[in-house]
Amino acid sequence: MSFALIIINLSILKVLFVNCSDDEYRLLQDLKERYDPIERPVQNHTEAVKVSLHLYLQQIVDVDEKNQVLTVVLWEEFRWFDYKMRWDPREYGGIKKIRFPTGTLWRPDVLLFNSADENFDARFDVNFVVNNDGSILYSPPALIKSSCKIDITWFPFDEQMCLLKVGRKIYCKASYLIPKAAVGGVV
Repeated sequence: MSFALIIINLSILKVLFVNCSDDEYRLLQDLKERYDPIERPVQNHTEAVKVSLHLYLQQIVDVDEKNQVLTVVLWEEFRWFDYKMRWDPREYGGIKKIRFPTGTLWRPDVLLFNSADENFDARFDVNFVVNNDGSILYSPPALIKSSCKIDITWFPFDEQMCLLKVGRKIYCKASYLIPKAAVGGVV
């Protein structure tokens, strides 16, 4: 009797997992069907995409006084809305959040202008987290080498301030906005 119950329970679990997986697969296919990652996520081409950016310092790796370079590990948190990434969770088994791999969705081309690294972009690939209301979170960690004027005149009682200058890489000014009020975090 208990053996039969175990088999029935396992069968029910299998059906539940398959249904959930089918809903997720269908949602992914529906969202990708009309999507081009090169296209900016706006309905009207004259609109700008509003992107918020927060930087969170994780670690100071090195301060190279001689070469005037600061090396840090930080998390970048980008948020924006994409009108093509909206869906009704009731039509997809209650799914309210889904993930897409890097490169499959539009993302802002933000660059560290005062980078001291020859690669300029030291981000690690992470998934996009997409919510059913079209809001997108992209939060890659990065190893940043930034040029920084370092004055050690008052060492060991000196204080240093290093600015990270970030901006758009390719698009014209009206393509997307990163308002100064939206740039935050503790760095």
